[in-house]
Amino acid sequence: MPSTTRATAQAATCLYDECTDMAKSMICTAGTQTCNDPDQTVMDNWQCECVLPKTGAATTMMLATCTEDECVTQGSTCTNAGQSCTDPDQSVADDWQCECIMPATGTPATMMAATCTQVGECVANAATCTAVGQNCVDPTMTAGDWQCECIAPQMGASVTMGTATCTLDECTVMANSQVCTNAGQLCEDTDTSTSDSWECVCNAPFTNRATRAVATCSLDECIANIATCTAAGQDCEDPDLTVASDWQCKCIAPAMGTPAVMMAAVCTQTGECATMANEVICTNAGQACEDPDTMTMGDWVCKCIAPEMGTSAIGAPGSCTVDECTISANSDICTMAGQTCEDNNNAVRGDWECVCAM
Repeated sequence: MPSTTRATAQAATCLYDECTDMAKSMICTAGTQTCNDPDQTVMDNWQCECVLPKTGAATTMMLATCTEDECVTQGSTCTNAGQSCTDPDQSVADDWQCECIMPATGTPATMMAATCTQVGECVANAATCTAVGQNCVDPTMTAGDWQCECIAPQMGASVTMGTATCTLDECTVMANSQVCTNAGQLCEDTDTSTSDSWECVCNAPFTNRATRAVATCSLDECIANIATCTAAGQDCEDPDLTVASDWQCKCIAPAMGTPAVMMAAVCTQTGECATMANEVICTNAGQACEDPDTMTMGDWVCKCIAPEMGTSAIGAPGSCTVDECTISANSDICTMAGQTCEDNNNAVRGDWECVCAM
C-alpha cells in the first residue's frame, strides 16, 4: 500500500514504490533485470531495467530488451594481440570473435585471439605493435617503412618503425554512451588516453557523476525555493537531495515552530521580534529577526540567513552578501559546459554568470 502521509489544509503527497510489490519486481528479476519506480507518486509506471554490462531502454511494466556488445568487456583479448573484435549477434552470449586485420590473414577465432599470418617486414616486427594493442602494416616493398597503427575505435596517426599514440573517446562507443543516455544523463570521457575513464553526468540543475555507471543525481531544491523561506525570515533545508518536493522552511532560533514542507513555517518569535513591525523589517529584506537579550529594549537585530553572510544591524536590515558561484548547483552548470562561474555583485541574487573560456 502507498505510504501514508498527511498535510494540513492541502493535499498530502503519497508515495508508493511499486517495486516493493514482489509480483512486479519478480517479473524483472526473473529476466536478470532490476525493477525501478521512477516516480513514486504515480501508479503503474514501474520499469524493468537492464543490468550492466547489458544495455537497453527501460520498459514500463514488462521486461526490457537488453543487448550486450561483448567486445566492450572482452575486446582487450583481441586488441592486445593486434586484432579487432566483433560481436556478430549482441543478443547472443559468448559469440565474440577476434579477427586478423589486413594485410595479415587468418581465420576468426571465437572467444580467443586468432592465429594471424603477417606479411613483409611485419613478420619480424609485428610484436612491437601488438605488445601495445596496435596493428602492424608494411605499406610497400621498401625496407624500413613498416608501421604501427591504431585499431578502431581508437584513433591516432600511424608511426613508422615505432608505436603510435592512440586515443579513444569511450563515449563514442554506443554500449558506453547508452548507459548514460538511457538514464537521461550525459556521457563524458575525461581522459581519452586511458581506458575506463568515461562517466555519466547528471543534467543541470541536477549534480553528480559516476565512472562507468549511471550517476545518482541530486538537487538541492533550496537553490530555487530559498526565497519562500527567507521572505519569512526562515532557513531552507532539503533533507534528501535525491527526493523531489521535500524542501522545508525552518524557524531560526530563538524562534520556535515546526518545519513546513514546501512553504513558510509558522514560527513563534521571542522578545522584541514578537512585535510584527520589527519582524517585518527583517523579513522584507530576507533576513531573520533576533532579540539577543529579551530583558533589554531596543537591541533586536536583523541577521543574514545562510548562504548569505554579513553583519547584523540593530533595528534595521543587516549588510548581507553571497558569492552565488560558491553554490555548487550554480557553478556545476558552468563547469559541466567547460566554462567558469562569475558573480560580479555579491549583494544581488540571481546575477551569477557562466563565462566562456578564453
